[in-house]
Amino acid sequence: NEQTGNRPWIGSVERVAVYDRPFTPADVVQAYKSDGLGSNFNGVAALFEFTEGEGSLIHDTSGDQPGTNLELPTFYYNEGTQDFLGLMPRDVTDVIHSFLIFFPFGFLLFSNLSEVFDGANLQSVVIAFLATVLFSLSAESLQYYVEARTSSLFDLASCIAGGVSGSLAAIAFKRFRQVS
Repeated sequence: NEQTGNRPWIGSVERVAVYDRPFTPADVVQAYKSDGLGSNFNGVAALFEFTEGEGSLIHDTSGDQPGTNLELPTFYYNEGTQDFLGLMPRDVTDVIHSFLIFFPFGFLLFSNLSEVFDGANLQSVVIAFLATVLFSLSAESLQYYVEARTSSLFDLASCIAGGVSGSLAAIAFKRFRQVS
């Protein structure tokens, strides 16, 4: 899983072997190329094949006696505590940060566009909104390649909300300046 807990692993475990010695780098390469239990891999202390298909007990099939069995838990507990809207506390701070980062972006973008297009018209609003969406989508998409960062639709929505709120604040500020 990611450090943020947003991307759980969706694979399966087929076999776990515990050896009575550490593997050398050559052993690791050979185990990867074979089934991991070839003739060069003596010293299996415990072997668990996850092929039984039912029940909560996984039997040790290494042949060593007495065998050590694994018991699967009946439920899994996520140690994080959910908060606002069912989000983890880190998710809430991500939403706030995304909003706060994109608020000035929307404000400055709309302010400049309204100068280019002579006032707060529909064209300025549409271009500011589309630019905010594209920039937000780009920023969230790039997070896929950053270690320990994840992107989500909720983050994207908070970026867009920040940019749109900044644009609305720029409209209000411009109207306030015209009245004064």
